[in-house]
Amino acid sequence: MRRNVLLTVLALMMLVSLSEALVVNGQDRRLAEPSKEDDKQVLKALLDEVRQLRMALQRSNTLNQRLQITLERLRLQQGRVDSLARSLENVRTRITDLKNARPQMEEQIKYAEEVMANAAEPNRRNELEREIKEMKARLASWSRDEEQLREREAELTSELQIEQNRFIELNSQLENMIRQLDGP
Repeated sequence: MRRNVLLTVLALMMLVSLSEALVVNGQDRRLAEPSKEDDKQVLKALLDEVRQLRMALQRSNTLNQRLQITLERLRLQQGRVDSLARSLENVRTRITDLKNARPQMEEQIKYAEEVMANAAEPNRRNELEREIKEMKARLASWSRDEEQLREREAELTSELQIEQNRFIELNSQLENMIRQLDGP
C-alpha cells in the first residue's frame, strides 16, 4: 500500500514537471518555434512513463491480492497444524494413561488371585473369580485400545508432518512476495 502511494506521488511529480516543461516549452516556442518533432517526443515520453506507471500499479495490486490470499491460507494452515498437534497430544496422553494403569490392574488381578486361593467360602471364591475375569477382560480391552491408539498416533504424526510442510511452503511463498514488494 505504501508503495502504491509512493508510485502515485512520483507520477504526480513527474506530471507536474512535464507540465512545467510544456509551459516553458510553450514560452520557448514563441521565442524559437520548436519543431513538432520535439512535441511528439515529449508526448511519447510522457505516454511511456504513464504506461510504465500503470503496469507498476497493476503488478503491485496483483501482488497485494496474492499476498492477502496467501496470508489467509497461512492462517488456515496454522489452525490445521494446531488442531492436529492437539489431537496427537491427546492420543499420546491416552496411551500413557493406559500404560500407567496396566501395572496397577495386573497387581489387582494378582492380589485377587491370591485372595481367591486362600478363600474357603465357595461364594467368595466365585465372586473373586468373576472379578478376576472382568479385570482380565478390561486388561485385554486396554491392550486393543492401546494398539488402536498407536495406529492413530502414527496416522496423526504423518498428517501433522504433511501439514507442517504445507505451512512451511506457504510461509516461503509469503516471504518471496514480501521480497518482491521490497524489491526495485
